[in-house]
Amino acid sequence: MSLSVEVVSVAAVRSFLARYSVAGGDPPWQQWPAWASVRSQWRPLFLGWSTGPAWSTRLGSSTDDAALVGVGLALLRPLPRTRWSVAYLPEGPVVDWSRVEVADALGTLARRLRAAGAVSVTIGPRLAWRRWSAATVKAAIAAGGVDRLRDIPPSHVHGSTQTLRAGLQGAGWRQYEAPAAGFGGRFQPRYGYEVSMAGGTEDAWAATDQAWRRNVRRAQRLGVEVRAQSSSAGVSALPELHRLMGETGRRENFQPRELSYYQRMWTAYENEPGVEQRIYLARHNGITHAAAWWVRTGQRVSYTYGGSSDAGRDLRPSNAMQWQMLTDSVESGASAYDLRGIGDGLSADDPHLGLLRFKLGLGGDCVEYLGEWDLPLRPQLARAVSLVLNRRR
Repeated sequence: MSLSVEVVSVAAVRSFLARYSVAGGDPPWQQWPAWASVRSQWRPLFLGWSTGPAWSTRLGSSTDDAALVGVGLALLRPLPRTRWSVAYLPEGPVVDWSRVEVADALGTLARRLRAAGAVSVTIGPRLAWRRWSAATVKAAIAAGGVDRLRDIPPSHVHGSTQTLRAGLQGAGWRQYEAPAAGFGGRFQPRYGYEVSMAGGTEDAWAATDQAWRRNVRRAQRLGVEVRAQSSSAGVSALPELHRLMGETGRRENFQPRELSYYQRMWTAYENEPGVEQRIYLARHNGITHAAAWWVRTGQRVSYTYGGSSDAGRDLRPSNAMQWQMLTDSVESGASAYDLRGIGDGLSADDPHLGLLRFKLGLGGDCVEYLGEWDLPLRPQLARAVSLVLNRRR
């Protein structure tokens, strides 16, 4: 069986991702074509894998699109004052790994990107590798003596991702390892938190801990109102979200992007048929105390950005907002609510432990994903690649 990867149309990418979603997959929102408009300083290549002969010249019809077994949005960023670039597939590629040989798929990708002038490539498919239940992690924190999530025996290991890891290692790819405890990734978090929707709202409520239920009830009793905004109302709510992210950033030592970045992202995804998005605002007496960005792709809802004010924290607006986002996710038919990144540090002095404790209260799973993997395509330029990758993207 021959496998090739070529540049394909945006329509072909959307067609594959739509089929992937219907089949139960959850294509990451950063692999939909809209992301190329958001990351406009990178040159996009829309790539498709196929096992059919001479398929690349005929893409565009639904029949030929059906031959695809994977797609990937590759972003190429120029190295200053050179003709070279670095390639990055954010949370991609999205491939039906059960239908391809891993080494073959990775080899065709490397050759295609080298021909496009890339000196290195980084991939990071958002595939769960290991899971730890909330109860397991809470017990480890309470007992003490464990510094990092990876030191706890996992509750579950995904065999298919384990096989893919072995294939990457065998093909010469190297996993990025963060120098210290934290979110674990260079571009995207290696560790995240997910809540299953399989049992509906009733089971989700039962899975939360007492503190979470108490905080949600407190917010409701004190009159905190949570509203979801979409379309034009959603873009109008972005300044509120940006303001609250600024407050959270000052409190937790991170710098949010400019408001124009979030406005560009909203506009891009409003025109992406495979993505649904909303802005949630938690208000009390007309004042917004928490805000978050809700994005749905396939059967997954992701909490992508969020912030809260220093004032009004006793009202527990973040608990009320997250619970509303979760219940709305259930009603939308989603199977998983993804709260995105967590730190893997478990020691009492870890700066991310408070965020982890907050998410643990929802009773889901801590997840270690496949992570980011690098392959040098022109080893002699490795130093230049390293300098570019360490810049803020």
